[in-house]
Amino acid sequence: MKYKPKRTRRDNGKPRLFKGKKVLDAKTPLYFVVTGRDCQIGKPDDPQHCAGAESLRRSLPDIVDVHVHRGVTILEYPKRAVRYKTSGPIRDQLLRFDAAGKFAPGKYNLLAVTPREIEMRGSHHSKPDRPHGADDSPYKRKAPIRLLGRSHFYFD
Repeated sequence: MKYKPKRTRRDNGKPRLFKGKKVLDAKTPLYFVVTGRDCQIGKPDDPQHCAGAESLRRSLPDIVDVHVHRGVTILEYPKRAVRYKTSGPIRDQLLRFDAAGKFAPGKYNLLAVTPREIEMRGSHHSKPDRPHGADDSPYKRKAPIRLLGRSHFYFD
């Protein structure tokens, strides 16, 4: 039996959508300032209302919604959504904010998505050459060991 890899959602050629809007990868970084007021009105464990999201919402007037996560930040505009990489300092502050409710005011940035990341999207894990159930697979699941009865053991 020859193994055929399944097609993933990323191979179908359709554009990525976020709430029905086409997702574009950011080409340039975005700089913004988080104020003390943003830290006060921000809510822990809420990617749409954390201190960073409140600051982005305040500084970008034409924005519809913001989603700040540890790995990616999505800015939703009326006709499109733009994806940024979340920078290390924001990620650290998000972890601190979710755990202790404290976010340090200051200057932060969102990173552009690199062409290499776009090229490698969907291929982070290599596909197995054969599934575990194939007869010729080196990772084939082995039958459980059968233990013989106690008559083969001698106890003093």
